[in-house]
Amino acid sequence: MKAPAMRGAAVAWVMAAGLFGVARPAAADLEDALAERWRDRFVVVSTEVVSGCDGGYTNNELAGRRVVSRAAEHFAPGELGRVHKVEVKRNRLEVLVDLVEGLLEPFDDGPFHLFEQKSCKVELLIEVPREAIKGRDVEALDRLLVGYLERYPSEQDARGAKSWNRRRQPPLPRDYERTRAEYEEWKRRQLAARVGSALDRALGELAEVRERMRIDDEYLEGFAAGLVEQRHLTFYDCDDALRANFYGCKRSPPSLHDRDRDWVKGFDDGQLTAFDLEIVRRLRSCLPPPPESR
Repeated sequence: MKAPAMRGAAVAWVMAAGLFGVARPAAADLEDALAERWRDRFVVVSTEVVSGCDGGYTNNELAGRRVVSRAAEHFAPGELGRVHKVEVKRNRLEVLVDLVEGLLEPFDDGPFHLFEQKSCKVELLIEVPREAIKGRDVEALDRLLVGYLERYPSEQDARGAKSWNRRRQPPLPRDYERTRAEYEEWKRRQLAARVGSALDRALGELAEVRERMRIDDEYLEGFAAGLVEQRHLTFYDCDDALRANFYGCKRSPPSLHDRDRDWVKGFDDGQLTAFDLEIVRRLRSCLPPPPESR
């Protein structure tokens, strides 16, 4: 009885694998055919698009000529873009487009007025008839895409299109490279000052612990317990170490010793020593290099 059952299961498995094996290449073939026509092509987007301009692709659900999206930056029809990828789903196409022209977002840091150059990307979610996808009708899908994206062989050709909205990223101010270099040097000095101050504080606290250490069994036992209590303390990066506060890491003494003043004093000093040693270890690698001599 087992052998026929096993043969039946094997046949079912082969049939299922065959079905999936046909379906997957079909979608892949369709994507490849569309990619050959669209990938890396320059386009003019015929609808409004919306982007978060945060480095990721923002979903834009296209309902006719309307766009449904909650991102912050709205771009008028006629944006210049470059197709990154076309994905085929069950009943829609998802087209990833990098907008050619970015944005400049101003911000202030200290005495400096600066700009962040932001790239904007969109993912167009285009509903299509399932029959076109099931039938692998490349021509029908291509015509549908052309209704949303005017395709051009080069950026120059796309910029020559009458439908391009003529938006360009604003130019950076004159001498901005010098401003940026001065800003980076200012940030280096700020970081060096913060790291130096934190190291001085940690080393000063270690010196104070050394001065008040007692050669007393209770104190030394508590001190060793404090070191052990903080043995797993670590800081993930420089900012983490600079933000650290001993009283946020300090542990209460065990109830067995909470009334023993000498033991508790040693326990606190042991914890502080472990904390400051880890601060020094982590921040030594955070000191920025001195500026290059010119």
